Amino acid sequence: LDLCRKARTEIVRWIGGDGEEVEGILYYPHDYLAGKRYPLVVQIHGGPAAADYDSWDDSWAYPTNLICQRGAFVLKPNYHGSTGYGRKFLDSIAWGRYCEPELDDIEKGVDSLIRRGLVDPKRLGLQGWSNGAILTNALIAKTTRYRVAVSGAGTVEYISDWASCEFGDAFDRFYFGKTPLEDLSLYARKSPFTRLNAVTTPTLILFGTEDRVVHPQQGWALYRGLQQLGKAPVRFVQYPGEKHSLKKLSSQKRNIVESLAWMDRYLFDARASDDLSLKKDSPLAWALGRAEAKRSSRGYGIEIGGVLIPETVDFQGITVGRFEVTRAQYAALSGVPCTDRPDHPVGAISFEKAKEYCKWLSKRTGRRYRLPTIHEAEKLYEGTKEGENTLDAWAGYAPNPEDATSLRAKLGRLGEGALLKEVGQGRGQGSLSLVYDLGGNVAEWVDENGKGKLMGGSADTSTDAKRSESEAGSAYQGFRVVLD
Repeated sequence: LDLCRKARTEIVRWIGGDGEEVEGILYYPHDYLAGKRYPLVVQIHGGPAAADYDSWDDSWAYPTNLICQRGAFVLKPNYHGSTGYGRKFLDSIAWGRYCEPELDDIEKGVDSLIRRGLVDPKRLGLQGWSNGAILTNALIAKTTRYRVAVSGAGTVEYISDWASCEFGDAFDRFYFGKTPLEDLSLYARKSPFTRLNAVTTPTLILFGTEDRVVHPQQGWALYRGLQQLGKAPVRFVQYPGEKHSLKKLSSQKRNIVESLAWMDRYLFDARASDDLSLKKDSPLAWALGRAEAKRSSRGYGIEIGGVLIPETVDFQGITVGRFEVTRAQYAALSGVPCTDRPDHPVGAISFEKAKEYCKWLSKRTGRRYRLPTIHEAEKLYEGTKEGENTLDAWAGYAPNPEDATSLRAKLGRLGEGALLKEVGQGRGQGSLSLVYDLGGNVAEWVDENGKGKLMGGSADTSTDAKRSESEAGSAYQGFRVVLD
């Protein structure tokens, strides 16, 4: 979302249910051009005793500007039963009229925008949470003109809802006028579940697993019904431990991502390429990225003319080694095969030895390899502290300089380079081809105007920004190549 922009708004009015005027807020597409018809998403507020106002109100349930940014209008109707329009308007959906004038309000509001030439009648969508989802469910069971529906925590079958909702009896006595014990047919008639056979709208269902305002069983009923009928694509997402209103930031973010991906697919005709089940910044994602790395029988890398050399990928504007140069790759310089930990980074490397390897590799391949410059390295190693093989990871905390010195003194008991791991075990950096170990394992030599400098984290140094500039121990000094 471009935080410097927000959708232009207009207060709109039309004649809705019961022949009465209804008001709403219309949000314009960010790059609106007069004379062009745009998609429309109707965002239906919950309550029903609530209202939308002409103010910034984007949320995890209603990401209005993110939809407008995609090139669509958003209409927020204050349907019959909303607050702010008097007691008569509020009570107009009570005593058995629930889900009646509200549907006319929304439908006629959409029609008014179509008549104005603003909205493409073939590209309509619905989104609602709680009572907004209840009306969404009712609308997709009433008409097939909506191309997409996002239904969060909404009832679809009122008989069981009366029993499972924490305030079901009081709510239903007011809005239905009776309980299902008194008029079962009324509850069946009001329930969209009895009309799911008519639904063709692709529907995304969202629920917290601990919701007791609208029990998640309602979501299962809607999902199972649509899934069994097979007339409408359907997806059901549940948020573990969440109640009626999502509280965890991870759940809120996922809700926005899921909702927009569903609209992208069915309203904006854009097939989402991201797998929402896989968190990009997760150990599993790093492992899957590592599985894409080139590998031969001798270890990580590419074999050219019988010689194992580093694989390079594009990252931060340069072509750089996916991993630090490994023991097996470096062994090719001497011609003696490496059989001991071939995929570990080579250590005990001086600046001169690193340059010598790059010179040899360039001559052997006919391509120019070198060490990163100081300017390139500053970009490479920026923000690479978390999830790396550093002294912090081994110590289990971020040691201060005094503690780090004490810990390093103990490393000799473990043997030379004992803390080094096979390349690629840490956090992967980048979005397409991942680069590994930029912040740990061995510190890496870079070229600072012809002089060597060690950068990046190492397994024997702390990430504490206040630590002294003590170098990694000799066994933890290695390098990574750049291909011009």
